[in-house]
Amino acid sequence: MRWLTSTLVLIFGFSFSSPTAASLVDHGNTTIDTISGLEWLDLTQSLNRSYDDLVGNDGTNEFGPSGDFRGWRYATINEVFDLFTHAGIPFINLPSGAVENIPPVMALEDLVGITFPGVAPASQGITSTPVATTIRQVGVLQITNGGGSGIANTLNFAIRDAEAFPSVGSWLVRSSAIPEPSSLILLSGGLVGLGIICRRLRARQAPRG
Repeated sequence: MRWLTSTLVLIFGFSFSSPTAASLVDHGNTTIDTISGLEWLDLTQSLNRSYDDLVGNDGTNEFGPSGDFRGWRYATINEVFDLFTHAGIPFINLPSGAVENIPPVMALEDLVGITFPGVAPASQGITSTPVATTIRQVGVLQITNGGGSGIANTLNFAIRDAEAFPSVGSWLVRSSAIPEPSSLILLSGGLVGLGIICRRLRARQAPRG
């Protein structure tokens, strides 16, 4: 029985271990962060919509049952910061960005959508975090200096609650119940292995004529 116990420990230990690499999963218009368990709506889905418009300060709550963004909510600036970190961006809130940021910033821009195209493409979104009364922080991803640096900034850009711009979306999130694909594969493999072990054990214990 000792070999059986050891095998089960190995199977389930391996099945439920989830690597932190490649933690962001593309689901079309949304991105799953398997570390935080949050699902992120692409910024391009909320362009030119103000904070007041979405939360209902203008009379219509777009997060409500009949709203355009039912079930979603604004992300905090710290949640955006965590998303940048989980995307593998090494330097955040540097004024001029960094060369090391370029590949992960470009990859995350591709996932969440570019709101400001051109020579310095950017992904810009409003958060729920206030800077002052009726002013919110904006999380920004951008490739600047002709592709010479990558910016992941959560501090130096703010927007008034009533303002809307065609180049600015909103960082919207909801809880995700979708497990990491690699974990599903490992768990399935573990269950198959467990089934094989049980069959062999029953075969050994069966009476022989």
